[in-house]
Amino acid sequence: MAAGEEPGLIRVDRTQVGTLASRGAIMPLTDCMEAEEVDTSVFVESALSQVTFDGEVYGISEFKTVQLTMTNQELLDEAGLSVEDVDGSDREALAQANEQLHESGGGSIDVIGYDSKLPEFLRLWAKVGGADLLSEDGRTAQLDDPAVLEALE
Repeated sequence: MAAGEEPGLIRVDRTQVGTLASRGAIMPLTDCMEAEEVDTSVFVESALSQVTFDGEVYGISEFKTVQLTMTNQELLDEAGLSVEDVDGSDREALAQANEQLHESGGGSIDVIGYDSKLPEFLRLWAKVGGADLLSEDGRTAQLDDPAVLEALE
């Protein structure tokens, strides 16, 4: 767009759609979807919401990604832990489990412990704590929300 030659189609992460739409860098698909009778009920509601800005749909999901927790059973056994101890729903228990799993010595880390995938997954950890990184209209950052800060800690 900055070069003056806009592409006919772009592939972006859902989290970028609101920014692009608010700048007028992309066109809404709402009319096209209605004309083609696209059944939006087949989409995950939260995914469709992420590509909707000011009541207009600006993107269609190509696929969905499922986040998994993978564990090393041998390390859990050595620490006296189970999968339930690292499920993420209890942050205090997770912090304790991380301390039990973490191994370091001589200035190096041998076992990282629990990898929270921060900062990449900050928005997920914040959402679990009841916060959004952006306001509902997608125009205001809410990084100073106490729940976001708690998620980061």
